[in-house]
Amino acid sequence: MKNKAPWIAIILIIGIMAIPFFTRNDDNTLVTGQTPSEMANAPGDYTEPDIDTSTGKKGGIPKDAIGIIEIDSLDIHYPIYEGATEAQLSRGIGHLPETAGLLEQGNCVLCGHNGSSRGLFFTTLSHIRKDAQVRITTKDKRSRIYCVKSTRVVSPHDPSVRKKRDEEVLTLFTCAYHGTRRFVATCVPYIETQTTAPSEIS
Repeated sequence: MKNKAPWIAIILIIGIMAIPFFTRNDDNTLVTGQTPSEMANAPGDYTEPDIDTSTGKKGGIPKDAIGIIEIDSLDIHYPIYEGATEAQLSRGIGHLPETAGLLEQGNCVLCGHNGSSRGLFFTTLSHIRKDAQVRITTKDKRSRIYCVKSTRVVSPHDPSVRKKRDEEVLTLFTCAYHGTRRFVATCVPYIETQTTAPSEIS
């Protein structure tokens, strides 16, 4: 038994070191309810985008994308695709189809991987600050700036992330704590306040 003790300790150490690898696969589920294997077999367009996903700016918006998201404070510039399977999330940011569309009334939910071989995507999202600006530009060149109202960490299947709303809200989320939690940023349309006094009437 004494000779087996070192081997048991080595096996336990290897097992502990392997935990992040396996929990990382859980990141792919986000809050879509799909397992990694289901997402890998999901239908989708896997053609190369005509955009540099490291910047999201070269070549404009890909032909099969629905828009682009830009968060200058985090150096996030990525195309947005309709859907949240691996087909979309391996190339950019995904839009949950059951939520409001881009720039529409209601809760528009966008999700992205926390690190990927194709790009950083939403890896730095957890560093976003309140009042940070987020610009969404649609395929037809309409654009709107949103302002981060609040951030929070929730469970993977928290229904509040996709909750329907009457007002226009932009919800961004990504994995946190090795896929066991989700980091969520809630944004509202940015309204620029008037800083210059109106001209005096003579």
